[in-house]
Amino acid sequence: MNHLHQLLLCLFLFIGFSLKTSATDLLADRTFCGYQHTDDYTRPNDNISIDEFPWMVQLVDGKSQQTRCSGSLISNRYVLTAAHCLDPRYNNITTVKLGDYNVKTDKDCVDHHLYETECSDPVEQFLVEEKILHPFFNKMTSENDLALLRLSKSVIFSDYIRPICLPKKNSSELKVGEKLSTSGWGLLGTHREQTDLKKRVMAVLVSKEECKGVYKGERRFITDDHLCASAMSVDSFTCNGDSGSPLMYSVKNQWEQVGIVSFSIGCGNGYPTVCFTAIAMCHIQHFLLCLSVFIGLTLTTPVKRLLADRKYCGYQHTDDYTRPNSNISIDEFPWMAQLVYDESQKILCSGSLINNRYVLTVAHCLNPLHNNLTMVRLGDYNLKTEEDCISHDEYGTECSDPVQQYHIAEKLEHPSFHKRTGENDVGLIRLAEDVIFSDYIRPICLPRRNAPELTVGEYLTTSGWGTLGLGLEQTDLKKRVMAVLVSKEECMKMYMNLRKPITDDHLCAIETDSVTCTGDSGAPLMYSVKNQWEQVGIVSFGSGCGNVIPTVYSKVVNYLDWIEENLHQ
Repeated sequence: MNHLHQLLLCLFLFIGFSLKTSATDLLADRTFCGYQHTDDYTRPNDNISIDEFPWMVQLVDGKSQQTRCSGSLISNRYVLTAAHCLDPRYNNITTVKLGDYNVKTDKDCVDHHLYETECSDPVEQFLVEEKILHPFFNKMTSENDLALLRLSKSVIFSDYIRPICLPKKNSSELKVGEKLSTSGWGLLGTHREQTDLKKRVMAVLVSKEECKGVYKGERRFITDDHLCASAMSVDSFTCNGDSGSPLMYSVKNQWEQVGIVSFSIGCGNGYPTVCFTAIAMCHIQHFLLCLSVFIGLTLTTPVKRLLADRKYCGYQHTDDYTRPNSNISIDEFPWMAQLVYDESQKILCSGSLINNRYVLTVAHCLNPLHNNLTMVRLGDYNLKTEEDCISHDEYGTECSDPVQQYHIAEKLEHPSFHKRTGENDVGLIRLAEDVIFSDYIRPICLPRRNAPELTVGEYLTTSGWGTLGLGLEQTDLKKRVMAVLVSKEECMKMYMNLRKPITDDHLCAIETDSVTCTGDSGAPLMYSVKNQWEQVGIVSFGSGCGNVIPTVYSKVVNYLDWIEENLHQ
């Protein structure tokens, strides 16, 4: 698939239109996007035109009614901006304003020397229907700082409101020293005063190496997904209020958006502003494609597309792969789910998130005696706190997002589940609403059908909040348990007298450091393949806790057909 078609398909999946809609219909048509009046191309910065950059959008906080960030109109229904602008701790973006020039007036008028007074149409305000953040946006490092806003109704285009183009598939790489533009209503001038008028900022592209040197001590990672540009004037620059603005490049008088203003060090001090290159890089194409799962497709989507896309499932932060068990990370194993029972909020089992709507667990956890499964909790680390915080030597304190709780729409037991023997102990939980992914909530991959068999002695991992031993209290902190795979024959011998048949649908593993115990049923048995986690088993049953008898897991690969057959929108 060529890059343009891939990008269009990605946006198609991301926005979530009907599969009957042509992918090329989702983005603004290149016969009119990115164009503005011809006289707008020659104006100096201090005399920006009333209808210049008509794709500029103001993001308005619902409480203060102040403009907090900017964005760009990319279609008749969607605005592109930076993910950090939607952080609910600082902003509650409820509306956007289009077609504005002077924030102090509803209808803007300017005098021309060559023409009579020109007045714009009234500013248009639109409610925000949906906020869609990049699932791998990192608040601490600002990686993947990208988001979309879906408006509550379609935009009517005019001279003062029209969309910007996204780059063509065959756009050449921008060169260091290339002149670019951005715009917004952020602070301006040496006194850092809020500007009432839309501004134009001219910038020059700087090398990634130079940018890395500047930001080396700022705990900010400059990656291939970034562009860095320095303002060409000491009096005109990006500053507070300009986050989310488009970084633009004019190709034969047609403007394309090549980046999104993400972060900088101060304002107007010569340091380059960093823009997320969400538009031009192939990474964004992969991102948009993967969102086909968590935004949701129509019912005509093939079942295999309902599983989490392997381009992003099973990944966690790179530092999480090397931590010792006693220092499990706050965002490690972000697919872990807690199963909550009754009004007592007891957590008796675990599960794993496998897409934006389904949790995989064991059948015996779905309908236990004397308890009623009512909720699923995602994104938790410490059971005792709503928002978890831990300290890092390198980054300082990291706090997770609040825990997310979801009601249950449906519980599905495997039809051949046998309560007494534990055979076919597999279950699915369909959540009542879609899950929004983040650093702390994301799905795990299921194994490929053609994956090689695990070998005896292979080291595997599980997790959960179960007790740390028979008769002990439940642990408050999410734990990591290392285990080693044992042969089916050895496992059969140990369970021979327990009336628990060990079959080809089972895996057996003995814990090596911590233990699985009461409360860990339904937790995933995991295997890391090139730093991508796959779920190979589900904790089903054991004999005691922490002894020499292995824990028995339902073998996931043997149930892929049943899992896929029971996933739906």
